[in-house]
Amino acid sequence: MKKAKTINFVIVILIFVFLGLNFVDLDQGYINKFGYNSICVSKNGYPQVDKFDASQFDFRNGKFYVEAKSSFCIRAILPDGKTYRDLLTNFTSTRSDYAPEDALENMVWRIFASHDQNGKKLFENWPPSPSDMNKEVTYMTSDKELAFFTFSLQQGAAALDWKTSGVDWKEDANNLRLLVSRWLDNAKPGWQLYIVHTVGYQEVHRGNERFIVDDPLITAIVEVK
Repeated sequence: MKKAKTINFVIVILIFVFLGLNFVDLDQGYINKFGYNSICVSKNGYPQVDKFDASQFDFRNGKFYVEAKSSFCIRAILPDGKTYRDLLTNFTSTRSDYAPEDALENMVWRIFASHDQNGKKLFENWPPSPSDMNKEVTYMTSDKELAFFTFSLQQGAAALDWKTSGVDWKEDANNLRLLVSRWLDNAKPGWQLYIVHTVGYQEVHRGNERFIVDDPLITAIVEVK
């Protein structure tokens, strides 16, 4: 029993580190460059909470640029003064079917591609609107959604009070690299990704794997150059 508790404790700590939890303030450089309510897409390493490095970002004309056959890391900055607890409360208050005892609350990342790997356009209008995104989804959402992955907000009260979080391409524990790398390896200049960050919850006692997801809260466009 003691060994099991130790393993669980280590898993929790690893999740905290992976998601970018640092007990420091967000470097003001992020706000000066991108503002609140933004997603920062780094072409050169993981953007640390307390160290803004402008050389990590190719940001022009309201878009981030990356090269084909490369990689990227992402950081979300919530609206000014808001935490994940606030975002969840706002969302779940709109759901009459939400039951805390039946829900695993999550951060949610969604990535949509302008083209499939054969070069076919996937959306008539780009970027996709909230009506193009299923609000009740599984991990296999649709052919038009390149990536859907979540991170738990139930690892302790600290996570709910975060004002920023990030995803590192190099971390084996996440699905960013797994779900996006093949598309990026085949991408052509001008193809784009639409990255969405939001919150939601998974129903756990109703015999399915359904996720209930809020509309996009923070978005960014990434273009292949």
